[in-house]
Amino acid sequence: MMKLRSKHTPPNSLRAFLSLLAKEGELKEVSRDVDPYLEFSQLHLDEIAASGKALLFSNIRRSRFRICSNLFGTTKRVELAFGDLEKSIASIFELLHALPNGGLKSLWQHRSTLFRLGRSIGTCSTASFDSSAQGYIRVNSLDELPFTTSWPKDGGAFLTWPHVYTEHPVTKVSNLGIYRVQRHSDDCAGIHCQIAKGGGFHINSARVGGSALPCTIHVGMAPAFTLAGITPLPEHISELLFVSFLLGQKVKVHKHGNLLSGRAIADSECYISGTILDSDIPEGPFGDHYGYYSWQHKFPALKVSGIYAKPDAIFSSTVVGKPYQEDYFLGNYL
Repeated sequence: MMKLRSKHTPPNSLRAFLSLLAKEGELKEVSRDVDPYLEFSQLHLDEIAASGKALLFSNIRRSRFRICSNLFGTTKRVELAFGDLEKSIASIFELLHALPNGGLKSLWQHRSTLFRLGRSIGTCSTASFDSSAQGYIRVNSLDELPFTTSWPKDGGAFLTWPHVYTEHPVTKVSNLGIYRVQRHSDDCAGIHCQIAKGGGFHINSARVGGSALPCTIHVGMAPAFTLAGITPLPEHISELLFVSFLLGQKVKVHKHGNLLSGRAIADSECYISGTILDSDIPEGPFGDHYGYYSWQHKFPALKVSGIYAKPDAIFSSTVVGKPYQEDYFLGNYL
């Protein structure tokens, strides 16, 4: 396991992480006008090639919102993102080894771990999402959001770090996956969610049952959600359960309300809410991890019903391409 440089609590929001990076001298602000079409990606690629800093773009052309990128582009920043997990993980493994044969004595010896897990693991429901009370503004169109285009032959503009939340139409088991989202119009997007993924099971189950599937896309989340979204967890292990373990606190989830089509995780920088249609839409091509373009394929289409963002929202983004990119450092950590 990686030796952690410092011991601290993992940041529980994107803004907390950016504040930590600034304090550590790991954040560079780009204040000049930047085009999300190709220019953003070139600046990102130049910075990561130089083992540089995380970037905060405060003046994105054609959008009022900001973009941050290269958050995980060095080993140091990955360690800062996830805090001191070594001790917590070790205590869990000790517990798992001790419980099968230890009986009540082992339970008592590991009571501090059990109590901590009982207090912090899982989710808790909070009030229905209320945009005005919680400081969000209504955004009229996907065109107002800072979707980026990384490579000249990309099929369109994408969100590259979206956290896509769905629930199984029957069991209500949740899934949080990072599936790139391509903008097709002001109220329609394509979600690159393969059938073998957790979200793909939900979509297929909804289609077989003839029901619409609510979907909430979160953009701008705490690093723990990103790690959970890319971790190949067993199907019965919830990503939100994993996040609560990483953060050491329960994950707050908004109850279903009138503004969002489905439930949503609290404190996202932006929510894109809608329903996944019983039809697919062309997605890609897209510059992929090995320096080639993926083929264009059809993937599920999302009909957007509502977009809500913090007035000064920060959209987390990345660039996918030849190593070494951010996924390399996150993969090493996993």
